[in-house]
Amino acid sequence: MAKLNDYSNIWAEIISGIANKPASNTVWSVIQRLVFGAAVYFIWQERNARLFSGVERSEDCLFMIIVESVRMRLMGLKMKVTSDVINASVIWKFPIDKNLKYKRMLEELFADDNDKTDVDDEDN
Repeated sequence: MAKLNDYSNIWAEIISGIANKPASNTVWSVIQRLVFGAAVYFIWQERNARLFSGVERSEDCLFMIIVESVRMRLMGLKMKVTSDVINASVIWKFPIDKNLKYKRMLEELFADDNDKTDVDDEDN
């Protein structure tokens, strides 16, 4: 969900990879940092609950809490509508301004049509 496929499943390697990766403001970079921060926070919270309160949540429950936390943060961000943001909104199920979404889709459609027209003109 966060496009972290390049990372291994070893915790130390994940931390090293995210820490050494330069931060950018692309939607996927933001999502990766949010997921990492939420995972650390809620795993630590779960650890404390298990140690001091004897209360446990399942892995699926913890996963859903992390996903919902990241989704809520994403909904609070102001983002330019790009194809990556549209893809992220589908994967993470957060709404984006429909008018901006349709405007972006139309711009891409017309850009594709112009590219085809340019190619057709060159053929003649």
